[in-house]
Amino acid sequence: MDKKHRILASAEKLFSQNGYDGTTVQQIADDADVAVGTLFLYVSDKSEILLWLFRDAIDVEMKRAVKRMKTGRKLIPSIHRFLTDLMIPYQKNQNLSKVFWREFLFHKGQVRAELDQQSAVVLQALQEAIVAAQKTGEIEVVSVVR
Repeated sequence: MDKKHRILASAEKLFSQNGYDGTTVQQIADDADVAVGTLFLYVSDKSEILLWLFRDAIDVEMKRAVKRMKTGRKLIPSIHRFLTDLMIPYQKNQNLSKVFWREFLFHKGQVRAELDQQSAVVLQALQEAIVAAQKTGEIEVVSVVR
């Protein structure tokens, strides 16, 4: 296992055991068997570690959810299942999820850009499902006049 994966695995374990605020970067580095300086070659701070963990978990569920929605027959049940699938990473550890959203809002950098890209994929999948439902007549096209 490479160093970044060891860091993420250690952080996930320690966050689950001690909570986010109860876990230090030093503890993560020690558990991952890397020096703190080495850890900072892979992440800029503890919040970035948390964002990477959620990015990876979201990616797994998002791919599954998009595939299921594309094979769904009816729009509303498909969207319901899609959104339910997307909630799985947040339901696994609700306390850590709250910290994730707090840190996500103010974080900048590569992992934030990747999380933003995931959001774009989700919106694109919803748009495609709605357009497909409009084409089949399941829902009607509504024009908005301004």
